[in-house]
Amino acid sequence: YQAALDRKAKTILTHYKTALTSKGLTGIKTIVRQGHPAEEILKTARELKSDVIIVGSRGKRTAHLFMGSVSREVAENANIPVLLVK
Repeated sequence: YQAALDRKAKTILTHYKTALTSKGLTGIKTIVRQGHPAEEILKTARELKSDVIIVGSRGKRTAHLFMGSVSREVAENANIPVLLVK
């Protein structure tokens, strides 16, 4: 089951990496990890010395009221800029 989830995650990440690359964004790294999502995102950003974290939010209205718990935790605890995407 975990292998199937990992394959699905990699497929989704490859799709979005291709879409972003076709728009001129470079230096994109995609990584699949296990663990608490926000902690893993923040840890990976530190390890890679990332310039920015891009993470999806759930809300359709004001971001701070309807942001998902993972995106909220990342935004509140990151030491680098976080771009929240609807």
